[in-house]
Amino acid sequence: TAVQFWETFQDQSRLEARVIELESQLIYYHEALRENERLKKILDLKQSIPAKTVAAKIIGRDLSPWRKTLILDKGQSHGIVKDMMVLAPEGLVGRILEVGPLTSRVILLTDPDARVSALTADSRAQGVVAGNGSPRLQMKYLELDSGPTVGEVVLTSGIGEIFSKELKVGMVEAVSRDPDGLHLVASIRPFVPFSKLEEVLCLASSR
Repeated sequence: TAVQFWETFQDQSRLEARVIELESQLIYYHEALRENERLKKILDLKQSIPAKTVAAKIIGRDLSPWRKTLILDKGQSHGIVKDMMVLAPEGLVGRILEVGPLTSRVILLTDPDARVSALTADSRAQGVVAGNGSPRLQMKYLELDSGPTVGEVVLTSGIGEIFSKELKVGMVEAVSRDPDGLHLVASIRPFVPFSKLEEVLCLASSR
């Protein structure tokens, strides 16, 4: 009958609405679980570092081909200062470039203006890791007889005044002779998934 048809239609509409509600709740719970996992990694990293650190969330990005920066939700009022190192559980992210009262800007290792002195973990080949705007990094100025090999881990060397020693940077993917013919250059796959970052840890150099 028409009444039964209408009741069946209403029941179906209620069931469909309930399914949509449950699916929304499931998406929320999955996102909350992923956030908890990320925050636990940041907390574990924070607890492993004896120096004072500041955890921050990423609230903005500039990922144009020739600019790789992030905006953090922490600034001077939270203890952030220029040139602080910025870390993720996977390794080095970059450094604080600009600081405001409540927010700050991070320059990523992949930015063309980013530089960090580094060495390979096994061969101890020393060079400078630089960004070029792509997802990969380059390790430049390696001596011809320095012997870096594919698969080696690259760490910060601690040379300079900003980055501490032995922070994880990435892994050597390829080694070739630099166009100048006087050095080797290595392609580095960074450990940090820059495009997926949501939280980071900021700290001053321990040196």
